[in-house]
Amino acid sequence: DWSSDVCSSDLVTNVPSALNALRTDPNVLRAEPNLPVHAAGAAAQPGVLPQAWLPGDELAPAEWNYGFLNYAAVQADQPRTYPNSVTVAVLDTGVQTQHPDLDGQLHRDGALNFAAGAAEAVSDPGDQGFSHGTAVAGAIAAKRHGPGAGTGLVGGVTDANVKLLNLRVLNADGSGDMFRAGLAIRYAAGESVTLGGVTYTNPHPARVINLSLGGNAAGSAQPAICADVAAATALGALVVASAGNDGSAARSYPASCPDAVSVGALTLDARSEEHTSELQSPYVI
Repeated sequence: DWSSDVCSSDLVTNVPSALNALRTDPNVLRAEPNLPVHAAGAAAQPGVLPQAWLPGDELAPAEWNYGFLNYAAVQADQPRTYPNSVTVAVLDTGVQTQHPDLDGQLHRDGALNFAAGAAEAVSDPGDQGFSHGTAVAGAIAAKRHGPGAGTGLVGGVTDANVKLLNLRVLNADGSGDMFRAGLAIRYAAGESVTLGGVTYTNPHPARVINLSLGGNAAGSAQPAICADVAAATALGALVVASAGNDGSAARSYPASCPDAVSVGALTLDARSEEHTSELQSPYVI
C-alpha cells in the first residue's frame, strides 16, 4: 500500500545503518535517503530561442535542429564566461581554415593530414565541393554574431571557450580507412604517433574527439579502431562518433565501439521523427 509511505523529518547521523535497519524490518515497504531537490529552470518552447541568446547569423533561423532539441533550455543554463579552454578534434575531410564563421575558432598548430599518408598542415583547398569537414566544424563551433552583424550559421558551443583541432582523415570525396582514422584518434588524444617516418605529438590534446564518419566491420569481431578509441578514452578524451545516416541497423564503427559515444540523427523533416540510424554503442545520444 504505497499510500502508507512515511517520510520522516528526523535526522540520522548514520544513514547506511538506518537504511539497513529499516530495510530489514518486515513492516517497512521501502526505505531510501531523502535526497535534496531544487527547482529546475523553466523549459523553453521548442523552436523558440531566448532573447538574450538570439544570434544575428543570417542562416540561424534555418537551424531547425536547435528548436527540435529544445536547445534554448540548454543555452539558458550555460554560463556566460568559460575560464577553461576545451579542444575538440574534428577528424574529417579537413576544414577550410579561412572560413569567416571559423575565424579564431581553430588551433593554428597541430593540424595534420593523415589521409594523404604524410603529415602536413591542413588548409583543405580540395574540399570546396564536398566540404563535409567544414560543415561539421561549423555545426560544432561556428561563431555566434550579434544581431545584424553576422552571416552564416551558429555552432552548438556558441560562446563556450572551445577551439577546434583540424585533422584530415578522409579524402575530399569522403573516403578513408580505419587505420588512418585510428592513428588520428590516438594523436588527437595526446599519444605520439609516427607518420611518414616522422613522430608527432599533439600540442593540444583533445577533450572531445568528433568522428562524423564510420564503416561496417567484416565479421563479428570488433575492428582494431576500437582499441584506438579505448586508448584515447584512457587518456581522458571523449570519443563521439556517428552511427550513420543510411537508416541501416548494421553496426557502424567506431560508433559501435564499447568506449565510444554513438550519436544518431533524425531526418530533415523533424516532424516525422524518423531515425536515420540504429544506435549500437552502450553510450548513445
